[in-house]
Amino acid sequence: MALIALLFVLLHVLFFGAWFGLGLRLSGQGRTAVAAEPAAGAALAADGSRTVRLMNVFVLLGYAFALAAFFTGPRFVAAGMGGYPWPYHAALMLGLVLVAVQWLLVRPAWARLRATVGGDEADAARGRVAMAAGVGHLVWLVLLVLMYWSRFAAAAGAPGG
Repeated sequence: MALIALLFVLLHVLFFGAWFGLGLRLSGQGRTAVAAEPAAGAALAADGSRTVRLMNVFVLLGYAFALAAFFTGPRFVAAGMGGYPWPYHAALMLGLVLVAVQWLLVRPAWARLRATVGGDEADAARGRVAMAAGVGHLVWLVLLVLMYWSRFAAAAGAPGG
């Protein structure tokens, strides 16, 4: 069972890492689409829509594998939910926040950008895309720290997980 949990952790890291990497690219894609002439901007925005669709899938798979790792891990098998210290529970909640950021901020912001390329509102939409991606990256960074919080606390000699 521990080997399966490890596989789920690896897949979780892979998919959330892919989400992060695609998000880094998204702001640049928006900037390029808005700066281009309308026909080229529309083509670039369509390419960005493919990026957003991949991000939608990767964030869902990343969270699904996080849940799978949590519920098949040795701590859960031994002691249930109480077997995990607080950083794991906080990370599960923030993972859900990251899914919400993707679906409720990033995806609609990009759809608005795509609809306004070549228009007056395109630059404002580009700003919303950058803001949404930035919020998602901040949540992702906090999740990364929480993944290693227990190790940080142990190395510092402090209680924490």
